[in-house]
Amino acid sequence: MAIHFIHLADVKPIIENIQRGKFFSMFFERVAPKCTSCGKSNKKWKEQGLTHCPICGNPLSFERETIAQLGIANPRDISITPKGTGISAKEALDEQNLVKYYDTRADGKGGYRSTRIENIRRITYEGNDYFVR
Repeated sequence: MAIHFIHLADVKPIIENIQRGKFFSMFFERVAPKCTSCGKSNKKWKEQGLTHCPICGNPLSFERETIAQLGIANPRDISITPKGTGISAKEALDEQNLVKYYDTRADGKGGYRSTRIENIRRITYEGNDYFVR
């Protein structure tokens, strides 16, 4: 595994060069912290500086790792495909620094997700680990 230390400005070109359908990993900061026990999540908890769930008292998770794919229809149900009513993945990346991807680990069954480039801390793709400084 080759390790590379990159700057935030290098993340977008790396994402753009990932081939459609290829698996890669992203480690990123959550927008809304999630309880490690009860699974509840709320954006306000981060703003309030909470480190433990106000519901059950267990630690909150502020980071997440995902196994992702770009540019694919839902592999579990091909009838669930983008309808063209929203912003495309390319437009989201170019205009909003938003990475839209299929998350194989979402909700235990997979689903479409997105994350902001500035929240990404590490990308692993084809034997390379890119750590964002």
